[in-house]
Order: sequence, then structure tokens, then C-alpha cells
Amino acid sequence: MKKFKLTLFSLLAFILGLFCLASCGERENSSTESKAYAGTYKFQALRMEVGGLVTEVKVGQNYGGMVLTEAYAMIELKADGVATVKMAGVTGTGTWTEADEENKIVVTIEGDPMTMTCDGTTIEMDMEGIVLVLGIDGGNGNSADGGNSSNSGNSSQESSIYAGVYKFYALRVENGDAVTEIKAGESYEGMVLTEDYAVFELKEDGSASLTMVGVTMTGTWTEADEENKIVVTIAGEPQTVTCDGTTLRMGEQGAIFILKK
Repeated sequence: MKKFKLTLFSLLAFILGLFCLASCGERENSSTESKAYAGTYKFQALRMEVGGLVTEVKVGQNYGGMVLTEAYAMIELKADGVATVKMAGVTGTGTWTEADEENKIVVTIEGDPMTMTCDGTTIEMDMEGIVLVLGIDGGNGNSADGGNSSNSGNSSQESSIYAGVYKFYALRVENGDAVTEIKAGESYEGMVLTEDYAVFELKEDGSASLTMVGVTMTGTWTEADEENKIVVTIAGEPQTVTCDGTTLRMGEQGAIFILKK
């Protein structure tokens, strides 16, 4: 998928999901003996380290326009060696077993094993410096601040009625005839999305910036030939977006982001 579209529709799962489970996995046989680690572990905190700065976002805190609840991530380790992992509403099943190293377990989903730290009370998943912390009884953690990164682009657009700042209003998901709409402030799959979850700024000089999950990307925008359409180019990838000067709609494959001034 093109980089711009990947950012729009997969950034949440990639940056905050970390343990991306694309679909339910196949169950494997397990030979786990000791069951000291068995139990249900729920999301507690997200910890990141960038350039020596450690940021920890606890359950219920706002980060990048999202409030993550306990339901955002869950790992269930059954005594029979079966493992279930739920992340942002996606469930994967597989197996788990104790590792040779003390307080380590190996969880295998869809044939991909991952070693995690587990002491029977807390699970920590380390994904290249990003750690997801889950606790068997809910948890605690230390708060810190977040960061962002950006890229730049060139501009050739003049003043327009479309210029302005558009913030997240709703996410509309279509699945056949079923339509689900999650508005800013509502809870969905363990997350509460605020209006800062997605912010699109169209400047009168033709420059554009898109901020999602605390990450900012810059580029350009121009009016399209079709009425109420604009073309936004981020990371060299153009995308046509519907905009009437008050509401901006972007999306594909049944998922539509709605932003309003």
C-alpha cells in the first residue's frame, strides 16, 4: 500500500498496536507444563525510548489524540497452553510455553513466536525499544510526554475557501450493509478517539500537514478539477480528498475519516 494511505489507515495499529495481528491465527498444540503464568492480562501502559528520553503512557491517559483503555490490549494464557491475544479489536489465537530463561514465556501466533517477560502478574512485550505492559489485575505506571516527527513538501497552491484546520469528527466503518460510526469522544475497541486524533491543516500557501497519533507529516495540496475535491500530496503520494470547506472526508475500503473545521 502506498505510504500515505498506510499512514492514514494503519498508523494506529502500527505505532500504538505494536503487536499487529492481521487476522485470527491457527491453533497449535502446546506442551506447557507449569501454569504459574496462566491468567488474563490487560493493557496497563505503553513505554517508548527515543534518544534516551523515555515516554510512558498509562491506561486512561491521552496520547496523540487517543485515550487507551484496558480493553485496548489483552493476552489470555490458558492453563492448557492456549494463548489468545486481542489488540485494537483484532483477535489472534495460538499457543504459549515457558522459556528456558526465568520469567520468560514464548507466545506463538500464526506460527510467529515472540518471547515476552512475565512474572505471573505483569507481561512486557519489547518491540525494538517500544514496550507494551499488561497487568493481570489492571496496573499502574509513570506518565511522561510524547513526541512527533515530520517531513516537508513544496507548495504551489493559492488562497482557497478550503484552507483551514480540520479536526477528527468521526470514523465511519462499512461492512456490507452494516455501518458503524464512532464519533470523537466515543469508545471503540478499547480506545477513545479525541478530536486531536487526526488533524488536517490546509494552508493558503498550498502547504498541508497531517497529524495522526502524534505524528506529523507535511506536503502540499491543490484544488481538483472536480467540485468539492482537493488533491493532497504527502511523501510524494497524491490522494484525492472530498472537502466542501467545512467538512473533509478521506478514506478507502469501507473506512472513512470525517474531519470538521
